[in-house]
Amino acid sequence: MKFLLGLCKVVKKYVPNVLLLLLVANAMLLLWLFGGQTFGLIAPGGGGHGARLVLSLGWATFLVLLLVLGRWLVEVLPTRPPSVYLVILGRLSVYGSFIGLFIVLYTLVPTLVFYVSSAERTSAFSQWYFALDTRLGVYELFPTFLDGVRAIPWLYNVIDISYTHTMTALIVLTLLLPVASFQQAYKLMLGIVVTLLLSVPMWLAAPALAPLQLALTDTLSSETLIAQTAPIRTVYETRSETTWGTQTGEWIAMWERVHTEGFGYAISANPSMHMAWGVLIVMFLWRVAWWAGLLALPFLVFEAIGTILFLQHYVIDIPVGILVGFVSVWIVDRYGTLPEQSVQRFWFSPMLWLNRFGRRLRLRQLD
Repeated sequence: MKFLLGLCKVVKKYVPNVLLLLLVANAMLLLWLFGGQTFGLIAPGGGGHGARLVLSLGWATFLVLLLVLGRWLVEVLPTRPPSVYLVILGRLSVYGSFIGLFIVLYTLVPTLVFYVSSAERTSAFSQWYFALDTRLGVYELFPTFLDGVRAIPWLYNVIDISYTHTMTALIVLTLLLPVASFQQAYKLMLGIVVTLLLSVPMWLAAPALAPLQLALTDTLSSETLIAQTAPIRTVYETRSETTWGTQTGEWIAMWERVHTEGFGYAISANPSMHMAWGVLIVMFLWRVAWWAGLLALPFLVFEAIGTILFLQHYVIDIPVGILVGFVSVWIVDRYGTLPEQSVQRFWFSPMLWLNRFGRRLRLRQLD
C-alpha cells in the first residue's frame, strides 16, 4: 500500500493532471463499452480482440511509467558527469514515451471505438450527415468543384500533400519547436493527445462513415441509402481511372480492410482530426513567430478543401474539428503550463541536440 501511495505521488507530480484525467476518463469509458459487448449488453461491431486490448493497454501503461521515470531522472539528478548520461536517457524516455503514448492512443482508442459501434447507429448518423450536406448543395456542386481542382495540377497536388501529410507536418513540428520554445513544445505534445481524447466521446455519440465509404459499403446497403448516395457513386465510377479515383480508392480499400479484419466500421468522421491538428500547427507556429503562423494558414485551408475533395469528411466535420483544436489549446494553456526551468530540464528533442552540436562546432572553429 505504501508503494502504491508513493507511486501515486510521483505520478501526480510529474504527469499533468489534465492528461491523467482525460486518460482515466477515456479508459473507463472504453473499458465499460468493451465489457458491455463482452457480456452482451452492447451489440458488437466486429470480432473479438481481448488479447490485443490487453497488450495495447499494457504497452500504454509501460509508456506512462517510462514517462514518470524520465521526469524523475531529469528532476533529481545533477546535470554533470556521470549523471548527465542518465539525464539524457531520462529526456529521451520522456520524449519517446509522449510519442509512443500518442501512437498507442491513436491506434488503440479509434480501434475500440470502431469495435463498439453498431451498424444501425453508424448507418443512421452517416445518413443524417450526408442529408445535411445534400441540403447544403455539396454533392450537386461537387463534380464541378472536383473537375475544376483537377484542371489545375499544382493546386491539386498542394491539396493532396496538405491532406495526406498532416501527420508528417505535426511530427516535424514536434521535433523543431523545442529549438524555439520548450514551453510551447511541451504544450503542443499535450495538445496532440488532448485532441484525440476530446474526439472520442463525439465519435461514440455520433458514429459516421466517410461519405465515399458510406456510398460504397455493401454491408450498410439499403434502398434509401443507395438512392441517397447515388451522386457520389456516379462521380467515383466515372472518374475511377483518374489520379483522384486511384487515391480515393486507396482510402476505401484501407477502411474496408479495417472492417473485414474484424475491427468494425471506421466511424471517426466528425470531428475531423485533420482540422484539429491543423489548428495546432497554425497556433503554435504563430506563438513562435507571427509570420510562421501566417504561412501555415494556407496549409489549414488546403486541409479543409482536401477533406471534401477526397470525400473523407462532411462539411460539419470541418468547424467541429477546428473547435476541438481551439479547445485543446485552451486546455493545455489553462492546465498544462509548467515553470520554464522545469520545462527546460524536461524536454529532449533530436533537433535541439543537433542545434547545440552545431553551436559547439562553430565555437571550436572560432577558437
